[in-house]
Parts: sequence; C-alpha cells; structure tokens
Amino acid sequence: MFVGATIIVALGVALVQASLLALIAAATEPIPVGLATADETALREGLDVAMMTLGMTVGISGFVAFFVISSTFSFAVAERHRDFGLLRLVGASPGQVRTLLLGEALLLGSVGTILGILIGFPLLRSEVWMLTKMNFLPEGLDVSWRPWIVAVSLATGTGVAVIASRAASSRAASVPPLQAVRDESPTDIVMSRGRWVTGTISFVGAVALFISTAVTRGDPLETSLPGLLVMIVALAALSPLLVPVVASLAFKAVAPLLRHSPISELSQANVRAGVRRAASTAAPVVVLVGLVTGFAGTIGVVNAGSRQETLRSTSGDFIVTSPESLTAELESLSKVRAVSEEVQLDVSLDAEGTTNHYEGDGLAINQSSFQQTHNMTIISGDLSLLHGETVALTQSFASGLHVHVGDSVAVGIGDVQQQLRVVAIFPYTLSGPRVLLPLETLPDRPYDRRYIIQAAPRATWESLVDQIRAVSPTASVAQLQEWVAQKNDALEEVVAKFTFAVLGLVSAYMFLATVNAVIISTATRRTEFGVARLTGLTRLQVVQMTLLEAFTVVLVGTLLGLAAAGGSIAGATVAVSAIVGEVVVVLPWELAVAISLSAATTVGLTTAVATVVTTGQQPAAVAASRE
Repeated sequence: MFVGATIIVALGVALVQASLLALIAAATEPIPVGLATADETALREGLDVAMMTLGMTVGISGFVAFFVISSTFSFAVAERHRDFGLLRLVGASPGQVRTLLLGEALLLGSVGTILGILIGFPLLRSEVWMLTKMNFLPEGLDVSWRPWIVAVSLATGTGVAVIASRAASSRAASVPPLQAVRDESPTDIVMSRGRWVTGTISFVGAVALFISTAVTRGDPLETSLPGLLVMIVALAALSPLLVPVVASLAFKAVAPLLRHSPISELSQANVRAGVRRAASTAAPVVVLVGLVTGFAGTIGVVNAGSRQETLRSTSGDFIVTSPESLTAELESLSKVRAVSEEVQLDVSLDAEGTTNHYEGDGLAINQSSFQQTHNMTIISGDLSLLHGETVALTQSFASGLHVHVGDSVAVGIGDVQQQLRVVAIFPYTLSGPRVLLPLETLPDRPYDRRYIIQAAPRATWESLVDQIRAVSPTASVAQLQEWVAQKNDALEEVVAKFTFAVLGLVSAYMFLATVNAVIISTATRRTEFGVARLTGLTRLQVVQMTLLEAFTVVLVGTLLGLAAAGGSIAGATVAVSAIVGEVVVVLPWELAVAISLSAATTVGLTTAVATVVTTGQQPAAVAASRE
C-alpha cells in the first residue's frame, strides 16, 4: 500500500530539490557587462520567467505531495479499520495506534527522501536543460550543489509525510475496539470532521477569492490562481460527499446506453457503497484536471484581454521600432500626423515609511504626444504634468507604497536611483505599463525605442513606409494590428512554455498518483472479487465491472476539476471584461478534453491490469480467507 506513496514522496523531494537549486542559480546569475540592450532585456526577462516557473514548481510540487500522501493515509486507515480494531481489542491505546501511523509516515518519508535526493540530480539537469531550450536560462548556467539542500529535502520529505498523516492517525486512534468484528467501515459512509472543516473553509475561501477577482480592478492572476488551488482542496476534501451524488447523476445520464445491465447496476452500487475508495481515486483526477485546465484557461483569458485592451487603448495606425531616436525626423514627414516616442524598461519602486518594494514594467514617454496616441483614464492628478523629475503610477502601486499625488518615490532604473514626484495615478491595465516616466529621466545609455504613429489623412501604407525607410533604413515598420498580433503571439509562446514547464512534470506526478490510488483500491478488493465470481460473474465481467466503475470515477473527478477551473476562469473573465470594456471569453475545451481522455486512458488501463492480477487466484480460495 505504501510503495506508491514512497515514490510520490521521492518525486516530490526531487522536484523541490532540483527546482530550488535551479532557482538559486537563476537568481544569482550575473548580467554580463557590455551586453546589448536588447540582449540584456531578453536575458533579464528569461531569468524572471525561469525564476517564476521554478518557484511555482516548488509550491505546486509541495502541494501535490501533501495532497497525495494525505489521501493515501486516509485511504489506508479506511482499509485497515479492522486491523486497528484488533489492536484496540488486545490492549493498544489510542495514543499507541496514533504513534504506529506516525511511525509509518516517518519511515515512509525517510525512505522517500533518500530516494528523492538521489533522483534530484538527474532531474536538476533535465530541468535546466528544458528551461535552456526554452530560452529562459542562458547556456552554461552554473548550478552549484549546496550542502544545506539535504536538510531542506529531509524536512520536505519527512515533514510532508508526518504532517499529512496526522489527520489519518487521529482517525485511526478513534476506531472502537469492537470495529474488528464488524464487516463495514464507517469511514466509507461518513465524512470525517476534518474533511468537513477543511472542505467548508476552503470552499468559502475559494469563492471569496473568485468574487474578489471579479470585483477588484487588479491583476486577476493574483487571486484567481490561488482561488483555483483552494477550490481544488475544497472539492477533494468534500469528495466523499460529492462523488456519490455526481456519480448517481452520471449513471442516470448514461442509463439509456447501458440498458439496465446487471454489470452497470453492480458498478453503480459499488461506487455508492465504496465512497472512500471512489473518492481516493477521483481526488488526483480533480487535481490534475483542475490545475491544468484552470491554469491554462485563466492565463488565456488574461492574454486575450491584454490584446483587446492594447487595440482599444492605442489611437495609432503604425508602429516603428528602432534603436535610434527618430522623433524629430518622423514628425517632419508629410504622411505623419502624430508621433509618440516610447521606451519600455524595468523599474523598481520604494517609498519612505513603508518596507514594500515593487518591480514592474515602466514606460518612458513624452506626455503630450502620448495622450494623443493613447486613451488612458486618470484616477487622480494630471498626466500633463509628467515632465522633469516626476512619475505616474498605477493605483495598486500607489496604494502599496502608501503614496498620493504630490508625494515622492524612489525609482530605480538599472543601477540609477532617482527621487521622483508622483503627478498622476491611473488604474491597473492588463497590458501595462505600471509606471510612466518622462523621457528625460532615462539614464544616458542606448535603448530600443518604439514610435506610435498616427498617419495623416489619405496616407497609404506604401507611401508611409517609403518615407520612414528614407529617414531610417534599419527601422522596423508594422501596422498596429500586425504589431499587436506579433506581440501577443510572442507572449502566448512564452506562456505556453511557462505552462508546460510548470505543469508538465506536475501532470506526470499526478498521473502517477492516480495510478497509485487505482492500484491500492483494486488490490484491497481481492476478497470482494472472489465472492463476486462465486456468485456467477466471470473474470471478464469482473474486469468490465471495475472498468465501468473507474470510468465513472474519472468522469466525476473530471467534472469536479472542471468546476474548480470554471470558478477561476469565470472570475478572471468578469475581471478582464470589466477592465477591457468588452466581454472576453476563453474556454480551453481542447485541453480539457485531452487531459480528461488521458486520465480516463491511464485509469482504465491501470484498472484492467490491476483487476486481472487481483483475480488471478481461485475464487473459492480467496473467499475462504475472508476472516
């Protein structure tokens, strides 16, 4: 029963160890001196994405490991209730039973940790190789071994195993002595107090986060993705309550296809009676479908909204990019009506009286031409005052730094720090920027510049391009729609790589957890299968019965996972639509279908093989060993 859990702990430790070492290497990677501006920006952005990817991998891996180990121990207690009853009958105290379970968890965690430390070495190389191929990490990144990581791995493996088993050990200690002579397990039909508390609090918290996402004009990802994780915890905790209800509805929906066959009716009865077993198998599917679909769908909504917002907020026709300053030359062209010069850069913000520190994307502009070519709402202050040593901030940055119009903030651009006065505060935008600066505040160094151009009346694409080429042969020219599409495609490519890097290993992890749950739940039914065959079922019919049960449980897990994902996507959709000013809907149904079919295939194959192996003995011999 615990072999699969040990492997889960080992993989969790390996993922946390490898990701932490790679994260530290990325965070301490020096930026080479004299690097071209474009190359430096690309390197910084790649390292930022790599650190975000590795950080989320650490967090999600710990979450999944805790979830799976907790589920395994919970199921183990349900299956061993008679063992614990016998121990109580021969004199074991509740504290001794609790100590027994905690000792098993400690042993399991220790073995898993040792294996995880060993697995972490090749996994580290694989992670670094993958992120390097995705252009997030530079070639030749120095990832050094750090001795203290062993202590972190030990704490992770043994800590997760022991903490995750505490609720199960308390439940085992509460098994009454006479339970040893009973045939049924009350844990199969009764929600434990811990599940009620965890499920209810998590559900309320997730709904609150989803509502906060919908009504708050801030970054939707800051509350929707945490809400997704909390909702997954809630549905998994409440799964013994939800699985029979959803399974009953599913059976009713497909009843005309099954034509009331005895196998289907027996499968339905087994799912209804073996709630703990069904919930333990459905839980990893809930996590897998919910995480992958919710993560991809929520980020997809934000990206789609960012594209729509850029098109709606930009009053321009063409985009020119060049490392040269071309404002005067472009303004002199007869085919050009207005030119807004912009420099995109990373900035840091600090303010007196607060320890909050913010980093975000800034935009250096000429305020008069910027207001001609952009539609921006100002909450307070006056953007026309943005010249000299001044700055404009988003409302979230200003609130976090506790500054208002007229206050000063320390703005860092590279290694240059300036004290700038806040002259305007504007609302959060999906496409950025978070900070607006006057062009004259830029340190003296080369920058890549872009120019938003409004074409003069009756100016054609060809005539405008000819005039711009005459001014600067090396400048890049694109129509606004084309430029936004290219920018969005590049962002989607980065997001796709990021999503794959975060969820790829975690998904494989969850598939393994699903296989583990199926094998455990099937192996413990040896006697049940023997009795079923003695009453007339063939071996093939037993396999058909368990397959139908498995597919029902996968369907239930998929529906619950989609419900969790739907809450996150719905909250982000409402928030993004409010920010953009039009409805933005993105439903990753293709991904949802693919991951659901993958889960069904994995569970189906595992169930079939496990059932065939479990029914390999003579039914009379198995049934006779029942007591």
